[in-house]
Amino acid sequence: MGRDFVDEVLESPASLKDMKHLIFFLLGSVAPFAFALKYESSMDVSQWVNDVSPFACRLEHYITGYGTGAFVHLAGEQRQLSLDGQGIAFGGERVSVRAMPPKWKPGGRAAFLAELVPTEGEVRVGEAVATDIASELLRGMMVTFEGALKESGDQPVAVYLSTVGFRQAFDSFTACEDQLLPASFDQLERSRIQYPVGVIELSDKAKELLRKIVQYLNVDASVQQIFVDGHTDDTGLTKDNIVMSQQRAERVRDYLLNLGVSPEMLVVRYHAEKYPVVPNTSAQTRAKNRRTTIRLSREFEPQPEPEKSSEPAESAVASATPESKKSDS
Repeated sequence: MGRDFVDEVLESPASLKDMKHLIFFLLGSVAPFAFALKYESSMDVSQWVNDVSPFACRLEHYITGYGTGAFVHLAGEQRQLSLDGQGIAFGGERVSVRAMPPKWKPGGRAAFLAELVPTEGEVRVGEAVATDIASELLRGMMVTFEGALKESGDQPVAVYLSTVGFRQAFDSFTACEDQLLPASFDQLERSRIQYPVGVIELSDKAKELLRKIVQYLNVDASVQQIFVDGHTDDTGLTKDNIVMSQQRAERVRDYLLNLGVSPEMLVVRYHAEKYPVVPNTSAQTRAKNRRTTIRLSREFEPQPEPEKSSEPAESAVASATPESKKSDS
């Protein structure tokens, strides 16, 4: 590569982005520069191992002398890839990710995939780049993460993901992804259904949420109770709002029962306007208070016995119908 060529490149009007791509093209066309620290697994020990369940899919690659690289997909979240150096951390401002041909396939070209910013020495890759990395490994390419060692600040280090054994393992990983639950416990532990003024029936969106909850319950036997609490805003008479909040909670209860939830798991309560999440000062804040909450509990929580009353138990409920215009309006 002569000086005339270098001068021509430097004097050209190419954008900074074009220059970056040119640099990576040139690096990929020749042998990559040597790294003092290089971590990879040889062909005879390289393996990818799956750990699968309805809650999480994990495809892990052990990297000799370094730790692991793993594709991870949690229920209700997106696919990610992470490196765990077990004490060996990336430093500096960036980590470059490249695909390059393995030693037994010389002559291929490296390809720039992404530039990442390490967080406290750790490398985490989002769905788009993780999928690009998987595509390159399926093509038979190696994938390298190149940066500086955190302890030294300027010591170059490279970590390799091997293509050996990846294809079959990745097929099992994607099969696991197809069977993942649509949401995790953390996402479903506290859920909320909102209502227009005067409405007690469940919307399609609310039904979809309840189906997700039941789908989760069918897999996770650790959930012992489901608390369903109906609420209204402060409009109208309290006795009418009691009816409205009760009807909302009972619609949720009935839908869960129809989907096969055990009645022993359900605790249904209704509070009218007693517990607003925000002050009832506007139409917008009142809309937030018209709700039914669903809480999943992995611990059994004993409930107090109902208070005895000299009045008939239904008197406070029978005074209004679901169509009452005096409540929640």
